[in-house]
Amino acid sequence: MSGKIIEIKVFDDKYVVVRGSEKYPKGTTLDPLEVAFLIYEGKAVVFDNDKVLSLKDLVNRYSDKKDWWLLFTVLHDLYKRGRIVKRGFSENDLILEREGKKYRIFVTEENVFLPITLISEWIESSIDKGYIPVIAVVDMHGDVTYYKASKYMFKKLDKEIL
Repeated sequence: MSGKIIEIKVFDDKYVVVRGSEKYPKGTTLDPLEVAFLIYEGKAVVFDNDKVLSLKDLVNRYSDKKDWWLLFTVLHDLYKRGRIVKRGFSENDLILEREGKKYRIFVTEENVFLPITLISEWIESSIDKGYIPVIAVVDMHGDVTYYKASKYMFKKLDKEIL
């Protein structure tokens, strides 16, 4: 980005680049998670009318979204690793494409109960859409651990065995 600060303006709850760079050309609409990352890294300034939005302002806008901060934490971790990430198909997943492979990342936090049916359906949906399913778990310190998920088929047992 060559040190150039990107200017973003809020138009109808959309974040639009008004002064950009090669990576973020003028007119590009950005996801609020990416905007938060750019603010956090000091690479962008965001204007809503005449007010400059801080990271705290942005977080407050989306604090009602259940997993927004977790998604930001994982997005930040992946960006710092040089990965390109975008929003997924549901509220709690992200998409990453790397070296010709497509990953769908389910974001959750440690010590949270997730019904097995939810995870199983998400894994199956990911595979059906051509993605490699990955589960990202954010711990209480903000560290992220990634697990490759797969579908496991259980065989039905005969009643006689039990």
